[in-house]
Amino acid sequence: MRKILYFHHAISMGGAPNSLATLVAGLDKSEFTPIIVMPKREGNGEVKSLFGDAGALTIEVEAIRPFHGSAVARNNSWKGRAYALASYPLLVSAARQVVSKIKPDIVHLNSTCLVAAAAGAHMESRELPVIAHVREPLLQNWWGRMLALLNRRHVDYFVGIDQAGLSSLGGNINGSVVRNSYEETTSKHDHGYRYSLGFSDSDVLFLSLSRVSESNGPLELAQLISQSDGDLDARAKFVVAGFSPATSRYAEDARALLQANVRSVALEFLPDPGPILNAADVIIAPFVSPHSARSVFEGAVLGKPAIVTPHPNLLELVEREKTGLVFSLQDRMSFVSAVNTLCDLETRKRLGSAAQSRAKFLFDPRLNNDAMMEIYRHLIFTGRGQHAP
Repeated sequence: MRKILYFHHAISMGGAPNSLATLVAGLDKSEFTPIIVMPKREGNGEVKSLFGDAGALTIEVEAIRPFHGSAVARNNSWKGRAYALASYPLLVSAARQVVSKIKPDIVHLNSTCLVAAAAGAHMESRELPVIAHVREPLLQNWWGRMLALLNRRHVDYFVGIDQAGLSSLGGNINGSVVRNSYEETTSKHDHGYRYSLGFSDSDVLFLSLSRVSESNGPLELAQLISQSDGDLDARAKFVVAGFSPATSRYAEDARALLQANVRSVALEFLPDPGPILNAADVIIAPFVSPHSARSVFEGAVLGKPAIVTPHPNLLELVEREKTGLVFSLQDRMSFVSAVNTLCDLETRKRLGSAAQSRAKFLFDPRLNNDAMMEIYRHLIFTGRGQHAP
């Protein structure tokens, strides 16, 4: 049995823990033993249970602190950067201790923000292969370049969920793209859920399903809806799900603008997105910063087309005019055109069917887990610095 030691960075539910749980659940447990090191914090129970249900042993460590510097978690404040720098050696030491105790065959970081764990692993065992998942593009400023440099120095192999994110590391790296995997979800149009939100069968429901933050563009979307009210098809309705109790001025402004419009509804973050995904007709990703959108491919698997902003990560998820449409936050009429085009049932069906066929292949958990296990086998066999297939 080969031990895979994972390091995970967050205690809240979201794309990263879901993706890791899907990977762990699909491992051949007769060959690999998954062990996940996660933060020891109050409120980590849901994520811990998620990993346990997937078949992993979990180890809680207080010293896990992320070194953020991506398009989503920018870490722009001097206080945040000072905290990241001060926490770095603590995670190096903790990772070294865990590696010494567990003696894994390979280490897999669930994010590039955990690069300190790679440094600690190599301090304990210079021959131990370390993989890092690239889930978000790293910033191109000096802070992001420093994070990229640390990763290139301490990580042996990178797995990107898209080529755009992988390329953000710069340099001559050893890595490949393995797409995120969808979760098995029963597809049915959920009329009851639509009714509970105040929408009818004739409405066309556009869903934005991502945490409310400046990088994800919910305020910009709310502004477009408000400014375009007279030009939008009367059937077009919008749900923005992802608000949290810990609010900000940006989130408050987005919520207020959405609630002031009869076309739109603001919802809290949904731990189980299945019902709202089934209730929706179209997925919308109005992202301001370049990164991937789990909701786009999860919706596509259910036959939902998408409209997205023209970031390279999103354009890897959507084939323009074939599985979805593209609009610009700076061009109101491009938004109106995309929405009104997908209010047409036949167009929506055609693009949704193509999106479903593509997503079921690209984001198939069996194929993607097989690809990850092949990377594990190759790196364990060849050791550090060798190109995996």
